[in-house]
Amino acid sequence: MDFMTQSVGGIQSALALLGIANQARTVLPPAMEYDAKADFDWFASGELDTSAFKGKYIAIWKKEVVGSGDSAIEAERLAKANRGQDCNPLSIFVPVEDDAIL
Repeated sequence: MDFMTQSVGGIQSALALLGIANQARTVLPPAMEYDAKADFDWFASGELDTSAFKGKYIAIWKKEVVGSGDSAIEAERLAKANRGQDCNPLSIFVPVEDDAIL
């Protein structure tokens, strides 16, 4: 179980104790609803054409490339500029060689 899952679970448990568990979705900020594993699985599946990003970092948010750059920080900054500060994308380096992905 990752940190984000534990955090959300802990928040939902606390809300249940307060009797407001059914309101948890409206209480949690949008960034906590994000599933980075789904984006990683999408990237690893090969559905995304990465030929334009070889040797670069890409920022993926909800199965969409929302930023790219020479560093993960640069890609994330561009993603936040494109999608707002609530965007907390998955950053992945796209290798030059196709067989270096996995």
